[in-house]
Amino acid sequence: MKKLSILLFAVVTTFTSCSNDDDTTQEEDTAKLSKMHAELVVLSGQETQTCTNPDEWTYTTLSNSCGGQFFLYSKKINKEQFLKKVQQYNESSRAYTIKWSIFCAEFSVSPAIPPTIECVDGKPKFVYNHNLH
Repeated sequence: MKKLSILLFAVVTTFTSCSNDDDTTQEEDTAKLSKMHAELVVLSGQETQTCTNPDEWTYTTLSNSCGGQFFLYSKKINKEQFLKKVQQYNESSRAYTIKWSIFCAEFSVSPAIPPTIECVDGKPKFVYNHNLH
């Protein structure tokens, strides 16, 4: 446990020492994350591409203060650019959680069984089928 505490301290120190935004407010940091998320929505193709074939869509995981969530994106986009932005978002989200001491009673982690993707009214949607037979 002591090693874990030391590792966590090192991670926290790294995030806070590398940040130039230590003088920002929580509202400013929240706005920055919201802006990054909105950019991911645009880059993902969710707003610009019609879903007619669910095989043309996939997902990645976005971090949030209480775990993570699946996030849809089109296989037709610039995947390298998009996943780089996802990585930046995830790092910023983790830094936000540490900086503002966000702790959750429950973690909203993505389920162990990944969702399937369906096209509904031209939009990609997750379908969670937790019935195991």
